[in-house]
Amino acid sequence: NIWPTTFWNLAHTAVITDTGFVTAGGSASFLVDVQIPGALTPGDWDIANITAISQNGTANDTAMTFTQVLAPFLLVDDDGGINCEQWYDQAFVGNGLAYNYWDTAWGTPTAAFMDGYQAVVWTTGDSSGGGGTLGVPEDTLSLAERTEIENFLNNNGKMYMSSGGLGWDGEFNGWAPWISTWFGANAFNGGTGGAVDIFGVPGDPVGNGLNLQMHSGDYCPALNGLWTWNNLVGPTTWASFQDAGANNMATRIIGSKAVYTAFDLADVNGPGNRTTLLKRILDWLLFPYAVDLTPDTQEFAADAGDTVIYPMEVWNLGDVVDTYDLSLDAFIWPTTIMNETAAVPIIATGLMNPGTSFNFT
Repeated sequence: NIWPTTFWNLAHTAVITDTGFVTAGGSASFLVDVQIPGALTPGDWDIANITAISQNGTANDTAMTFTQVLAPFLLVDDDGGINCEQWYDQAFVGNGLAYNYWDTAWGTPTAAFMDGYQAVVWTTGDSSGGGGTLGVPEDTLSLAERTEIENFLNNNGKMYMSSGGLGWDGEFNGWAPWISTWFGANAFNGGTGGAVDIFGVPGDPVGNGLNLQMHSGDYCPALNGLWTWNNLVGPTTWASFQDAGANNMATRIIGSKAVYTAFDLADVNGPGNRTTLLKRILDWLLFPYAVDLTPDTQEFAADAGDTVIYPMEVWNLGDVVDTYDLSLDAFIWPTTIMNETAAVPIIATGLMNPGTSFNFT
């Protein structure tokens, strides 16, 4: 304990040093007053260990307070007691980002508490049991945790869920639709214990050009390498990473502005990779403007003199109403951007609400 810390009566009107007489089976309430110094930075913290000792020397008990300077981000440590949080700390520090820490052993963080942060990073580490077999239980998110996460996301909160066992848990325990609703994914297979190469989806703001090796190198050795393949659910969900078989292993969903990696960030090899992955995820969660033009590539063969019409779709993946200018380059043959029915030339989409798309040719 470094920060000034004192005991006060419950009315916070006087400093105290003892409880006074307490009857058998009774209790005495008091306050612990922690003064946070002014010359600190977001994320700084202090611990105070509190001891209650009977004056007759026959009984004692201890408690702890953990006080932090409010930071932009919150790391929720829900890994069941293993030590993987240092891999997240390295990624935050590597990006120069301050964060606060919450261990679910202290209780479930409420939606109101999480609302105070720009974004929340929630890691389940290695869930207990299961071992990566559908039909065998995992222990990732309790009902209380799911309720608070749902309320947080429903109130425009932004979250990165880092969990290899989430899909297994939802499938076995009957709450897979919850994962589909809030993270746009539905687990159908996966595994554990072996090194896996993961490839960023070209053009994706999180995955583009970022190829990862999981469960190898300097990953957190307490992890068992649990991972999940996922079907994408809903029109506003995009894949950020896939394995060599093009199975989806990470999703972005605009509806709840959430990112879900079906592997743990601490299971990724290389501090540079973990730092970059966290930075890209937080950037996408926080940046209000984002766009996706699809499909990325089209080709067609036709007779000389024919006209080829390519259908296109642009999505507003941001948080605000936006409009997008449409233009062409690198063409020789006469090429025009037209409306959806190829009847009228256009140069812009017009105003688009978040999570909506615009079709053109």
